Amino acid sequence: MQKEINTIINSVLSKDSIPNFNPKDLLNVSQKLLKEEYSDELIHSFLEIGHLPQINAVFYQSKLQKEWLNTLFSLIIKSKYHTGILIQQRAKRYYDHTLFQTINGNKVIKISYQEAWNKIKAIGLSILKLTRKSDQSVIGLYTPNSLESALVDLACLSFNIKIVPILANTSKEHFKYIIKHSGITHLFVGGSEQTNLINTIPIEFYTISTILLSKTPTLNIDHILWNDFIQKYSNNDDAYLTNRMQMTKMDEDATIMYTSGTTANPKGIIFTQTNIITKRFARALALPDINSNDVFLCYLPLYHTFGRYLEMMGAIFWGATYNFAESPSFKSLLKNIRVTKPSIFISIPKRWLQFYELFTSDIFVYNSNENEIALLINETTGGKLRLGLSAAGYLDPDIFNFFHKYHIQLLSGYGMTEATGGVTMTPQNDYVKDSVGIPLPGIELKFGNDNELLLRGPYVTSFYHGETRTPASVEGWFHTGDIFEEKKNHYFIIDRKKEIYKNSRGLTISPQKIENMFQDFDAVKSVFLVGDGKAYNTVLLFPDKKWVKNLENEKGFNLQEYYSSLLHSVNSFLAPYERIVNFAIIDRNFSVEKGELTPKKTFKRKPILNNFTQYISPMYEKDYNFFLYKTNEVRIPKWLLRKSGIIANDLSWDGKKLRIRNIDKSLELNFDESIAKIGDYTYKNSNIFLDLNKLVISPELWLGNQQFMEFFGFSAISPKHFEQLSELVIELSKFKFQLKKVDKQTIDDLKHALREKVFDLKNIHNSAIILYNEYDYNLSTAINYLSKILVSDKYDLIEIAITLLTRLRFHPSFKTRVKAVEVLIPNINGELFIELLSEIYLTSDDPKILKDITLDIRVLKEEHFRCILSKLALLRHEISDVSL
Repeated sequence: MQKEINTIINSVLSKDSIPNFNPKDLLNVSQKLLKEEYSDELIHSFLEIGHLPQINAVFYQSKLQKEWLNTLFSLIIKSKYHTGILIQQRAKRYYDHTLFQTINGNKVIKISYQEAWNKIKAIGLSILKLTRKSDQSVIGLYTPNSLESALVDLACLSFNIKIVPILANTSKEHFKYIIKHSGITHLFVGGSEQTNLINTIPIEFYTISTILLSKTPTLNIDHILWNDFIQKYSNNDDAYLTNRMQMTKMDEDATIMYTSGTTANPKGIIFTQTNIITKRFARALALPDINSNDVFLCYLPLYHTFGRYLEMMGAIFWGATYNFAESPSFKSLLKNIRVTKPSIFISIPKRWLQFYELFTSDIFVYNSNENEIALLINETTGGKLRLGLSAAGYLDPDIFNFFHKYHIQLLSGYGMTEATGGVTMTPQNDYVKDSVGIPLPGIELKFGNDNELLLRGPYVTSFYHGETRTPASVEGWFHTGDIFEEKKNHYFIIDRKKEIYKNSRGLTISPQKIENMFQDFDAVKSVFLVGDGKAYNTVLLFPDKKWVKNLENEKGFNLQEYYSSLLHSVNSFLAPYERIVNFAIIDRNFSVEKGELTPKKTFKRKPILNNFTQYISPMYEKDYNFFLYKTNEVRIPKWLLRKSGIIANDLSWDGKKLRIRNIDKSLELNFDESIAKIGDYTYKNSNIFLDLNKLVISPELWLGNQQFMEFFGFSAISPKHFEQLSELVIELSKFKFQLKKVDKQTIDDLKHALREKVFDLKNIHNSAIILYNEYDYNLSTAINYLSKILVSDKYDLIEIAITLLTRLRFHPSFKTRVKAVEVLIPNINGELFIELLSEIYLTSDDPKILKDITLDIRVLKEEHFRCILSKLALLRHEISDVSL
C-alpha cells in the first residue's frame, strides 16, 4: 500500500495541473495515512500536496473541505511536520527558485531556497553552539526587518530553539519587562534606534550572557558582531541538526510574541509548531490561487503576526518570493514596488488609502478616463499586482471597490495575535460593504454574551507566558473582546468590548493604560483616549474646574499650555506609536444618562466617540493638500492656499512645475530624492516628502526667492511665527547670484524703509533680492539696511539678517564679501568669524585687505585675536605677510 500511496503522491507533485481530479481519492489516502502506521517521511511527502493551488482550489469549493483540513491537521501532529521540515522540503522542491530578495535602490540581491536553507542551518548550528545546546536558552530578536533577523527567526523555529521577537518601536520599560518576563538569555540586536535604547539601560540590568549585533558595533556592553558570530560558531553538523528536528515536539513552546494588554505590561502569547503550521494550510485553502510564481513585497514588521506568519512563513509555504522593502515609508514603497513588480501586497489600511489618493488625485481628478487610471496603476505598481489584503484596521468600502474595479482583489479581514493572525477574510470576488469576511478554514466561531465573538481552533494559542502558563481560553473558547454580528455568513465588527484597539498602522494600543497615567494630575477630572483606526492618538480632557480656577489666579497662566505640559509628561513614558499628538478640552463630563458610562463608571467607547464628534473631528483633519508625482509627494498647507486665494483643485503638479489651471502662473518645483528646486532656490530636504509649511515658517529659506513669493504672494507667505529648521536647508553649493537689474520700485521701497527705520520681512526680502541679483551700488543700501536691523530691538529679525549676510560669503564680488564680514563681526561667534575671515584671506591676492577688516575687531581679547591670526597664518604659511 505504501508503494501505491507514493505513486499517487509523486503523480500529483509532478504535474502542474491535475485533470479529472477527484478530491475523495486524496481524502481517502489521507485518512489511511492517519489510521494506519506509515513513516513520517511518507506523511510529510503527502502533506507537501497541501501547498499546491490546484489541490486547494478543488477542496475550497468542495463539501469535503472541513473533513480534508481536519485530516491534514491530524497528520501534521502525528508526523511532527514543523517549520524545519517545511523549509527543508521547499528547498528540495524549489532549489534555485528565489526565496528572499533584498533591495538597495534599483539593485536586487537574490537568495534561493537552497541558499536560504544552508544559511538557516549554519545560523542554527551557531546558536546551538553559542548556547551550549541548552534547552533553557531563549533567543531575543530586537531589530527592524532584515534578512539576518528573518534567518535567525527561521533557524530557531526550525531547530527547536525558543525565540522571542520584540517590537522594534517598543518603549524602554516594555523592553526591560519583556527581557525579564520571557527569560531571554541571548539577544540579537539591529538598527540604530534599538542600539540607542539599549545603550540607555544600565549595564547591571543585563543578565544576558551575550549580545549579538547584526550590523552596528556601537553597544556600550559586551557584544559579538554578526560576522564574528557566524565565523566563530558555525560548523557542519547536519546529523545533529537532523536529530534536533526529529526531537521537536509539536505542542511545546516554540515562540512567544508580545502584544499590548489592558494593563501596563505587554502579554506574552505562546505559539507552538502546531499553531504555526496548521495556520499555513488553512490560509492556503482560503487563498487557493497563490503559488510559487507569486512575489510578495513586504514591509509589515516580523514581530507582527501578519508580517511573520502570513507574509514570511506564507511565502515559504507557497514556494513564492519574499521581498524585504527598504523602508515602510510610502515613498520608499513606491520605488520598491516598481523594482520588484509584486503580485501580492499586504498592508495596513493607511498605505491602501495613500495608493487610492495617488490614483485619484491631481491631474487624474480632471479629464481622466478609466484607461488612463489603469495605466497609472500598472505603471505605479509594476503591472503585476493582482491580490492585496488590508490588515489590522478599518478601510473605507469605496477604496475596496476602486481596486476591485481595476482588477486588484483587495481583501478585507479581521485577526488578532492570539489566532496567529487572521480569523476572517473576504472571499475573492465576494466583497460585502463593511464586512470583514467569512471565517477562515479550520476555525470555529460563535457568539457569547453581548454578541462577543468567541473562537477556537488548532492555530489559536492555548496559553499566555508567565511563571505559570495562563490558559488563554475559557471553557475551550477564546474570547476576542470584540462585538460582532453575522449576516449571510459575513461578519461585521459592531463594537469593542475589551479595552484595546489598533491604530491605522495596525499597532495595538491599550487606552486604559494611557488614561490611567493622568490619575495623578489634579487638574484632570476625566480623560478619554481616541485613536481606534486612526493614524495617531488624541485625548478628550475634562478639567477639574475648582483646580483650574485656582491656577487661573496665577499670573501668566495659560490653560492650553498647562495641559500641553501634562501631555508632554505622559508621552515621555510611552512608546512613539502610543504618544498623544493632540487634545481637546470638553465642556462637560461623560455621563451615565447619555449612555457614555456603564453603571460601574467605565467608558462606553462608541457612544462617546459619537457624542463628541465635534471635538474629535478637528483633531484629525488634514491641514494640508498633497500632490503626488511618481514617488514624490509635496504638501501645501491649507492656510497658505486660503491666504493666497488659490483653490486646491485648480492646482496641478507634473513633477517639474506647480501650475494654476486657467491662469498663466507657475512655480518651478522639482523634488527628487533629497534635493528640491523651488522657484529660484535649491534646497536639501531630509524628509521623505516636501512640506511647504516648513519652508514658509522659516523666512530665511525663502526671502529673496522672488519666484516663490510671486506665486503665493508676500502677504500669504509672511508667517505669524518663525521657526529654525533642520530638515530643510538651502543648498549653498547651488546658490546662484544673478547679474541683472532689480526693478526701481523695490530699490525705492528699501531706501524709504531705511530712512524711516521700518524693519520688517518685506524689506528684508527686498534687500535679499538686491543682494542676490545686483552687482552695483545698490548693494550697499541693502547691506546697510540689514546692518541697522542687527543693532535694532527687532530680535526676531536679527537671526534672519545674520543668515542672509552670511550667505554673501559666496557672492562673486570680493568687495561685497568683505563688506558683509565687516557688518557681521560684532554679531557672530568666534568659529564663524574665523571661517569667514579665512575665506576672505584665502581668496585675496592682497593681504593688506585683511588690515581693513581687522580694524573693527580690536574689541576682541588680545589672546583670542592672536589665536585667530595664527590660524589664518597657518592656512597660508606666510605669517610675515599679515600686516596689522
